[in-house]
Amino acid sequence: MNTVYTFQIVNKVKGKIYDYFIANPGDGYNVAPTAVVTGNGTGASLSVNVSDNVITSVNVLSEGSGYTYANVVITPANGSPGNNAQILPFLTKNVQHEASCIPKNDSESSAYALVKNIIEEFFDNNKHTLNVVKTNRN
Repeated sequence: MNTVYTFQIVNKVKGKIYDYFIANPGDGYNVAPTAVVTGNGTGASLSVNVSDNVITSVNVLSEGSGYTYANVVITPANGSPGNNAQILPFLTKNVQHEASCIPKNDSESSAYALVKNIIEEFFDNNKHTLNVVKTNRN
């Protein structure tokens, strides 16, 4: 019989926007455009940075709360011909990361050692809870 440990890094708060992905940096932005989060939550805000007429980075000003879906609406500044940019928000969800392992011996310390790098990379005590599920398999 093998003991399998499944580690789940679970977000304490769901529905926040924790990061953004620039799917298309657009073109023609000689001034940073206005970017507004829309969706079913409240309070998320961001700013964008422009270099060489394209959006180069996004700053999370406020994560907001209550989002199960969100979009970013980009409006060029007055006099800026910028267009085509697309920014996608990343929402927190319940289980953010999960890993399973079968330790060589039946000890939790051995199992923790196997996934220590994953836990250290993603785990933040202020934002996450670590669940360890132990199951026996034949």
